Amino acid sequence: MAETVYPQMNTLVSIASASLLTPQQISQLLEQCSCAAELRRELDGLGFFTRSDLPDAAADPEEQSAGQLLDQALDREWAGWLDWSSRIAPTPFLQELLTWPDRAHNLRILLKAHILRQDFSELYSPAAPLPDFSLTGTAAAASPAAGARSGELPADLTTAACQTAIFTALADYRVHASFSRVNLIILCLQDQEMNRLAGQLVDQRSRTFIRAWLDLEWLAVLLQMWQEKGDSHRSWLKLGREPVAGLRPEIRRLFQMDRSKQEQSLARSAYAELWQQVAVGDHLELAAFEVGRRQLLQQLRQAVRWEPFGLFPLLALLDAKQQDINLLRQINAGLRAGLSPRRLRNRLLPENGRLDGVETWLSKEVAHE
Repeated sequence: MAETVYPQMNTLVSIASASLLTPQQISQLLEQCSCAAELRRELDGLGFFTRSDLPDAAADPEEQSAGQLLDQALDREWAGWLDWSSRIAPTPFLQELLTWPDRAHNLRILLKAHILRQDFSELYSPAAPLPDFSLTGTAAAASPAAGARSGELPADLTTAACQTAIFTALADYRVHASFSRVNLIILCLQDQEMNRLAGQLVDQRSRTFIRAWLDLEWLAVLLQMWQEKGDSHRSWLKLGREPVAGLRPEIRRLFQMDRSKQEQSLARSAYAELWQQVAVGDHLELAAFEVGRRQLLQQLRQAVRWEPFGLFPLLALLDAKQQDINLLRQINAGLRAGLSPRRLRNRLLPENGRLDGVETWLSKEVAHE
């Protein structure tokens, strides 16, 4: 099927692509910025914040305050890009698809905040804001006698899939007291919903990209299980039927295998080269996985030349912008932690000069208790 032509949308995409950071600009930021306040000033000078205004700092801000303000500005910038995309995209499916990672992140924070009865409001992403969620209603709905009461959920979470995931996660935590299991249940929900939405796009390149992104999220989970020397087969089966019922068969099969069969399956998959770089004997190269994941998605994005065909140019631009924002978050975090510019550069720039080490949506989490 021929791709639909969107000349107006993709002309705007082509113009907006000029806002992406160049390798030279990133190198300059790493060389010249020794604190969060300096990083903020450099970004302001580059005109990086095109979709939201950088907040004004306090009259005499502490360094930590400058870092927090920059994090907030980056969050608002990403929300601004999503809002911009919703106004130029010809289909609402793409907007809903792109906000799902932020929504899943906010769901995990929301569940953790209610379980621990703590305020994690500063960790929410503004790209997918959630309405108030009653702790009393949540506790009541999580009880076996109450069942799934849709009236006690926020209006934008009343789909059957979200209800099932929320109540399943709450009930599961009451038994196992494991936030890792809660996160896995929400990841199941994210995978199902993003695949459902991707299936409604006629753009084959967009569907391929989204499914590759999701595959890599699952491989990151598998790598974490291996690193923790846990039994992924048993951990997966103990989740029960509900969370995994709608997952792609290949993902279910992979996690139901023992480790030796998982390794054999990965060696025959499209991710064989990436996995060879990660699993070196009994040692797992976590940094190599992050490098490989970024480069693989970058290769998929490079197929686009900002042509007027299909939705993929917009998707590729937004993913590249998200990578820029995530990289800046990591630079900001490193500076706030006291890393020197040289040490930070060595961590983020490998010898071949290509950027690595960017965090993913899944890595923006509340620390486990």
